[in-house]
Amino acid sequence: MIKLLGVAIVAGLFFAESDQLAIEAAHAKLFSVPELLFTVPTKPTPSACPTNIQCWTDWFDRDNPSGSGDWETLRSLRRENPGKICPEPRDMEVTTLSGLSVSAAGEVIFRNDLTDGFVCRNQDQADRMCNDYRVRFSCPPQYCGLQGTV
Repeated sequence: MIKLLGVAIVAGLFFAESDQLAIEAAHAKLFSVPELLFTVPTKPTPSACPTNIQCWTDWFDRDNPSGSGDWETLRSLRRENPGKICPEPRDMEVTTLSGLSVSAAGEVIFRNDLTDGFVCRNQDQADRMCNDYRVRFSCPPQYCGLQGTV
């Protein structure tokens, strides 16, 4: 009887120890963090920059309304300012040089979108020329000047 009790105690200790090891192994696996999360790139790369952080580029004013109107087209702005406007801007802001919004200026606008940019044509205005406008774009930080982020 004492032998049987001794065997039971030894068996219980053995199984308790192996259960404890199994629990510790499962715990380590469950709460381990891959080393990849702790690697820091030595220099920033465009793919390392968060895509949700946006800022505004500098203002661009490439045209005056003295000819056929004020043409702040994205194509021309990119050609004249290489690398300063991102490939896919998220937003565009347009004001007159004096700071009026497009709606406050009260002009008929021919084009105002992220595909083509901004165009105010003099021929669309009843009795005056277009104001002189400027534009800027919301882009990832590497395309922005010293303006704040959004």
